Amino acid sequence: MSYLTNPYRYVAPECTFTYAGLDYDFSGDGTVPAFNLVSVELSQDGTKLYIFGNQVSDNYSGYQYTLSTPFDISTASYASISFPFNSQSADIRGSAFRLDNGETMYRISDQTGNKKCFQYTLITGWDMLTMSYASKSMSYTGFATSAKDCWVADSGSKFYCCSNTAIGEFDLGTAYDLASGSYSGDSFSFTSQDSAVRGFYMKADGKKCWMRGDTNDKVYRYSLSTPFEVSSMSYDGTEYDIDISAHGDGGFGMYMLEDETKMYVGDTSTSEIFQWECA
Repeated sequence: MSYLTNPYRYVAPECTFTYAGLDYDFSGDGTVPAFNLVSVELSQDGTKLYIFGNQVSDNYSGYQYTLSTPFDISTASYASISFPFNSQSADIRGSAFRLDNGETMYRISDQTGNKKCFQYTLITGWDMLTMSYASKSMSYTGFATSAKDCWVADSGSKFYCCSNTAIGEFDLGTAYDLASGSYSGDSFSFTSQDSAVRGFYMKADGKKCWMRGDTNDKVYRYSLSTPFEVSSMSYDGTEYDIDISAHGDGGFGMYMLEDETKMYVGDTSTSEIFQWECA
């Protein structure tokens, strides 16, 4: 399924998220050691799952899984594919893929003296077995002194980083190329909802943004009146409560389908990913 024909690109009616009873515990599958989960990603066709950690004993690695049923986290199996990020950072956090083909990936560092986003190339889209460091990075210190997650616009002309309290917008002079990036000076504060941001995700058309907050254990939704321009962002009053201790209320990482029918949240304390669905 191509990205442009993906039905998950479109927005569904309003709903309430409930735990779907679907989860995956990657600490006990015999393939990946328990680590500090900080980010969750899926391929656009829903057949691949990626988890990213932030632990020195694990070389700050990312792991690739196969979903035998697309978008069903309970059908995950380890694909025996991993990639260490320790050569770039000793405190690495969120991640993002280029959405249209999966041929570029980014991770963000929160290491003291190394406040940068790093860029990676995948020869075969969405296949981490073919991934290598592109030797390209971008400092985000003009925006914040600490960062937790990142995202790249569908056009490749915008890049976003989030700190504990805000989201910042960066311009990329060359599409998808961090080496051409610079801070635009535009940002939006999340503090009216939560001051411990642990992940965010933007809709491919740049009109919606979701933020996961750790203080209140909720996911909040925002609207952008001008697509991709965070200066036009506002809280639209929609929030999803994930405050259930057994189902992902602690830690980092979130992923939202474009139609808001499924949401995935990581729990650092239990080394699990939980699937929530629109009811």
